[in-house]
Amino acid sequence: MKQVKRSLHQVERQRAVEWLESFAKCVRDRDYETGRLLMDESCVGFGTVAERVINLDELVESQWRQVWGRTMGFEFDLDNAVITIGGDVIVCCSMWRSEGIDKARGNYERRGRSTIALRVDGAELLGIHTHFSILPGTRS
Repeated sequence: MKQVKRSLHQVERQRAVEWLESFAKCVRDRDYETGRLLMDESCVGFGTVAERVINLDELVESQWRQVWGRTMGFEFDLDNAVITIGGDVIVCCSMWRSEGIDKARGNYERRGRSTIALRVDGAELLGIHTHFSILPGTRS
């Protein structure tokens, strides 16, 4: 039987993809508590609604709670994600898509881009920075 060895880079990339999948599920399920477990308490973020936040509580209140409740079907474009690994930080750059919920005018497609920095903390990956933006010309 042929033995397959995976490089450390492949293992860390897969961990990052799993983190992105978990985060996307939190958005879809509006599961703020599980989402919090994926993040470092002192994270910094820029968002589609929040201009700048400097800790997890602010990120949840100023960005997540303002957006997740108006979002369906959130997913990252993992096939085309660029994941860079350096030391104890992994940077994930990915396009994303979702459906915006607007009861008055009907649901609509939303597309955007994201950059997420993850700190490798032993067996755990924790988000230390998130930056989400809408593609130019896309309804927010």
